[in-house]
Amino acid sequence: MSEQQERQLQKLEKQWEKLTIADDRMFSMVMENNDICRELLQRIFPELKIRRVQRVAIQKQVNTPLDARTVRFDVYIRDDQNRTYIVEMQVVNRHNLPYRLCYYLEQVDHNILDPGDRYEKLARFPTYVIFFCDFDYYGLGWPEYRFEWRCVDRPELAAGTGQ
Repeated sequence: MSEQQERQLQKLEKQWEKLTIADDRMFSMVMENNDICRELLQRIFPELKIRRVQRVAIQKQVNTPLDARTVRFDVYIRDDQNRTYIVEMQVVNRHNLPYRLCYYLEQVDHNILDPGDRYEKLARFPTYVIFFCDFDYYGLGWPEYRFEWRCVDRPELAAGTGQ
């Protein structure tokens, strides 16, 4: 091995050693493993019984109308119950997570509903969006925030989506 190749190899090794799960490449490599993926989802959602991860797509591009903003999910996962999980790593706080959440949910629905389909079809394909952030978006010091659709005046009243 030449001296130049040796220096380049050492440089790559140093870069590799500095990688964390927050790095896009490392996050993708870890999430491509179905067993790790399933274990992570099961820990996030212990109430769901996830026997198997059927599909993992890294950097999944969503087909949208030509004039719409396109979306590329960091990780798109489908489990054995036809549940969809969108997993995103956020390392920069752009102060837009609630808006992104709504947009991502809407984009996933494009892949489920065909023209003329009844909206109830969505009940067979529950969707979960997970943001891993290396910052505390809401500033409460909590390690985890969970959200679901609820009535403002009667929080015990869920929106009725079954999720």
